[in-house]
Amino acid sequence: MNALAHPASPPSHWRLFLLVGTLFALPFAVAAGLFFGGWHPEKTANRGTLVMPPLPLPLADLKPTFDPQGRWLLVLNAGDECSADCLRRIDELRRVQVSLYKEMNRVRRLVLVDNPFSAELAALARQQPDLLIARQPESWGRLSAIHVLDPQGRLVLDYATDAPPRDIRSDLERLLKAGRN
Repeated sequence: MNALAHPASPPSHWRLFLLVGTLFALPFAVAAGLFFGGWHPEKTANRGTLVMPPLPLPLADLKPTFDPQGRWLLVLNAGDECSADCLRRIDELRRVQVSLYKEMNRVRRLVLVDNPFSAELAALARQQPDLLIARQPESWGRLSAIHVLDPQGRLVLDYATDAPPRDIRSDLERLLKAGRN
């Protein structure tokens, strides 16, 4: 009998082709299994709490109103009054903004308070003309702590009140770099 007419096994080049095809498809099959299985990594690169999906907050509801002009917003919710701790936090957020160096103009700082006309905040606004002070709108709910809003006014990151400034800066650098592309 002729061996070529009825081969017992496929030729070796077919085995090699199947091996290469399997090695190529295996990572995609594993990734699809992890994705559809609902697996998420336990540790992420961001230091703040990522809000998924981003929560839209209407910037038009702020009093006084302002146009973010395509800038990211660092928002501090001061609550009823801006105490000494609040003033220290505003200064820390200013240092975070300035430490971004060339990118600092892509970020604005916003302080939400119940009484935007306090003497301390008025003095601070004179010292820092780029600081925005507004009354927290009812439509925003009761935000707490520190937040990052994207240029469209969507809440993307939350931080605890005692979050280290270097964590906020790290996340802002990453967001600004990704937003540039």
